[in-house]
Amino acid sequence: MLKKSLLASALSLLLVGNVFAQDEAAADESTGAWEISADFALTSDYVFRGVSQSQEEAAIQAGLNFEHESGFYTGIWGSSVDFTADSTLPEDEDGADVEVDAFVGYGFDIAEDWGGDVQLVRYFYPGSNPGVDYDYNELIGALSYKELITATIGWSNDVFATREDGLYLGLNGSYELPWWGLSLTGEIGTYDIDKLDGGDDFNYMHYGLGVSRAFGPVTASLNWANTDDDGQDFYGEIADSRVFLTLEMSTGL
Repeated sequence: MLKKSLLASALSLLLVGNVFAQDEAAADESTGAWEISADFALTSDYVFRGVSQSQEEAAIQAGLNFEHESGFYTGIWGSSVDFTADSTLPEDEDGADVEVDAFVGYGFDIAEDWGGDVQLVRYFYPGSNPGVDYDYNELIGALSYKELITATIGWSNDVFATREDGLYLGLNGSYELPWWGLSLTGEIGTYDIDKLDGGDDFNYMHYGLGVSRAFGPVTASLNWANTDDDGQDFYGEIADSRVFLTLEMSTGL
């Protein structure tokens, strides 16, 4: 459950960014073959593949990234989460309030304007109650054309520690609009999970649109996301149509 107010979190986010920017300007030194960056975000809803991970409430997010000039990179990213509804009995709470993603990957050029990326992610949910285990690995591959469109495939043999396979296929794009510095984004994807909760194989589709604009070091984006009937039947209200606002800031270290 998020315990900070939206306004206080936004002010904290901007304050931290200002400190980083001052430090960077004061000591403009190269990190050599490595580039180190940090990102911070405040979102009105943490949506992952069309489904809210925060019970449609606000979430605070942050990440630290290390990228080598060879294309190798690694890092860590985290977000507040809430998987159980407010109506859940105390004894049924899972205790998972934080998601931490540790990742390592390699990005490379394939041909002019074409690039590839292979990444291994470990999703952790520290602080979960005894007997609750959501941690799992996912291998993700991506093929991109310029910065316009990216096709993604993700595979796990243990989605949310269920010991079931999960296959994700996604397509997303970004296009700079000719007005007011705006960018348009879109995504569509399908997620196929074997015998989730001991039932039949589960498959759903999600899709979304967004518009974003940079305001100095902060990028604001307004997004819409939805899933098909299968997603809404399984997940309920946290998978229905939603609009959410995200403020994100990235800075070099």
